[in-house]
Amino acid sequence: MSGSSEAGPADVFIGQSLASGLAGLEVMASGLETGWEQARERILGLLDARPWGDGQEGAAFEQALLAYGGPWQCVDDTDLLVTEIGGLPVTFRTQVDNTLATDAAIAAGITAPPQWTM
Repeated sequence: MSGSSEAGPADVFIGQSLASGLAGLEVMASGLETGWEQARERILGLLDARPWGDGQEGAAFEQALLAYGGPWQCVDDTDLLVTEIGGLPVTFRTQVDNTLATDAAIAAGITAPPQWTM
């Protein structure tokens, strides 16, 4: 993480915690994407098989199933959510780096009054 190597011990501790948390988030997001791909294929395969049949009861079931977008809407919504979660690590890393850079720039511009220096 930028800025953590140039600052004091407190910043290094925070930087290490952030780096560890972001690494964990990256692993989780990757696992979520892989797990969702497998679940998605299974769900779509089962839906494509249309196990409810073509009879009158099957048609009634399918009509109820498709109300409000049906499971396909849920799959589409989950696709969007998994994509959004997958992008969080990069977004968070950028935000943390920008925050540390801004803090360093502000700190560089602050001059302590003479009575505060030893």
